[in-house]
Amino acid sequence: MLEYTKTPIQSSMIKLPRGNEKLFNGALEIFKGILKITDPGGRKQEEIFLAIQQVIAAGIEFPELRDEILVQLVRQTTAPKKDLPKK
Repeated sequence: MLEYTKTPIQSSMIKLPRGNEKLFNGALEIFKGILKITDPGGRKQEEIFLAIQQVIAAGIEFPELRDEILVQLVRQTTAPKKDLPKK
C-alpha cells in the first residue's frame, strides 16, 4: 500500500533492473533521505535541505531511479487511511 511510513523500506518500490546493486542500494538510500524530508519531527532546515539535494542529485545521476523517486514521494505524502477525516 502506498501510504506514509516512519520506517525505511527493505526493497525498491518499483521493479529495477536485475543484478544492479547500485540502483537497489540507491533506492534504499533515497528513501532514507525522503524520510528525513517528510519527518514531521523537528529537523534542522540545513539537514532537510541537504536531504533534498541528495534526492535530486540521485535522480540526475541515475535516471533509472526517477520513477522510484516519484513513487517514494507519493508514498510519503499520502496519509494513512486511519488519519484521514471521516466523511
